Amino acid sequence: MEASPADAATSSLGGPRVRPTWQFIGPQPMLNALPNFGGPIPGATFNATGRISALAADPSTPGRLFVGAANGGVWMSTDGGSTFTPIGDALPTQAIGALALDAVNTSPPTLYVATGEANNAFDNYYGQGLFQSRDLGATWLPLAPGTFDQAAFSSLAIDTSQHPPILFAAVSFAFSSGRARPAFVVSDRMQNGLWQSTDGGNSWVHYPAATFRCVLLPTPSTTPCPAEDVRLDPQNPSDLYVAIRFNNVFISHDGGTTFTAACFTNDTPCSFPSALNQLDRASLAVGPPTPGAPLACAGGTQPCGTLYAMLGAPNRSTYVGFFTSSDGGATWVAATVPSWPNPNGMTIDGTTPGNFSQEFYDQALLVSPTDPATVLFGGVGLYASTDAGVSWTFLAHNGGIHSDQHALALDADQDTVYVGNDGGVFKFSLRGISGGGATFVALNDTLGVGQIQGIGPHPTSDTTVLAGFQDNGTDLYSGDLAWTQPETGDGGFTLFDHSDPHFAYHTFAASGSGTTVRLGVSSDGGTTWGVHFLFSDPVGFGFYPPLAGDPAVAQRVLLGGHVVLVLDFATRTFTRHSPQCEFH
Repeated sequence: MEASPADAATSSLGGPRVRPTWQFIGPQPMLNALPNFGGPIPGATFNATGRISALAADPSTPGRLFVGAANGGVWMSTDGGSTFTPIGDALPTQAIGALALDAVNTSPPTLYVATGEANNAFDNYYGQGLFQSRDLGATWLPLAPGTFDQAAFSSLAIDTSQHPPILFAAVSFAFSSGRARPAFVVSDRMQNGLWQSTDGGNSWVHYPAATFRCVLLPTPSTTPCPAEDVRLDPQNPSDLYVAIRFNNVFISHDGGTTFTAACFTNDTPCSFPSALNQLDRASLAVGPPTPGAPLACAGGTQPCGTLYAMLGAPNRSTYVGFFTSSDGGATWVAATVPSWPNPNGMTIDGTTPGNFSQEFYDQALLVSPTDPATVLFGGVGLYASTDAGVSWTFLAHNGGIHSDQHALALDADQDTVYVGNDGGVFKFSLRGISGGGATFVALNDTLGVGQIQGIGPHPTSDTTVLAGFQDNGTDLYSGDLAWTQPETGDGGFTLFDHSDPHFAYHTFAASGSGTTVRLGVSSDGGTTWGVHFLFSDPVGFGFYPPLAGDPAVAQRVLLGGHVVLVLDFATRTFTRHSPQCEFH
């Protein structure tokens, strides 16, 4: 909107043309966000921004970091995240799925950006292809135009030992939801699966569904299952590992020419326990060789890197297991899945049904490049293990960081870990991990990528606005770029009372399979929210239930679900105002 006001020129019949001008008002950042892991927990607050879906740290230059936002484009930092500059505004879409860097064959490094986010949420949008920049985002070149229109990417892997580099792309679902509770895949399913380029991204080959013996039903039998992650062994780049959703982890030791399944019931006996024949999303990571690993991996002359796999359960919530292999996936050792009991009486992540866990949405893995037994995992929470996953430490029990982890990257200093999650970008020291957790630094002061779900302008003040944000609460704009965040969680619709704007209202995301919604009420213009009301309907609400104020009656609000609820807060009377629909 800032860059192209002329393109937005409008005209009225017989009237003058109007050229709107736009001013960015934030939030940049959201001030004093609360740590929230299955509910707010005690601990350090932090400045937040919107969801970060991808990270790429330059291995040749300490402090240079590239960030991909779910709907906020591409940003670059040259000072370890203290400040960021937007470099992707010229791209045709701001929905970013994956990033990759070639810092070996070019200087400055070549940046690859895969547009379209595949995190399986209600607001993941497809992209318009792959793009390349050789000048740190000053100019962009579309790669294989048209090939990936309406695709969404979960991962990119790059083999920089070749020139031009070989790239692999994991393509999955872009998922969306409407206000009336529909949920549907918006990306082109025929693009699902694994792709390979041997010429630096200029042309691509799509692996057929038969390669991984997984097709989507009842769509045509040639529709591939989504690919959720792809990784190369840094020491043996011809060793390739890919996670195919609903199916398995597949292994190639010849650069992607042939693949074998880590576990497939119709073939040889499973290397994994048999319970893993049914899984959902999986994430992978490859680190340095484990001491005592075979002297030569099947695909090269060096020992196999240590391979980790976190496998989500088909319940789309918990995890079936965490596994490690030191011989290129020939054999696997079961470790443990981390979890953490929060102070509110709820356990996050883990393998137990009933835990607050989101394997379909929250997965990120990273292995230390110097110690194969040190591994980080991000689910709802963030965890570290120094014994290859036998035991874990929850790193955020002192707060200082947001929940719902999506990306991990290691700085060129081999110590600074960058984290991308629903609240932005954070960093901590890998060497500073202890039984007491980690000390986090929020890096969001110059990032403006929040995802607004509902906006409520003040009826008389141009410098007062309320907005609900994806997983970043209900925030208040009072004339400054930095907004305050008096409410945490998933903020939805917001509004000021038109008759008496001292009163304000907002919804949270619906819970309980969409049958319950919590509504916040403020009596001081949105500065504090001291009262919450619960409303239930057996048929249900949308994820972000719509809210509207009665312009003629103070403190009367309409809440939309399968029925319309009329909420009169002045008299504390709440009534249904429409009959249930009947389905035949």
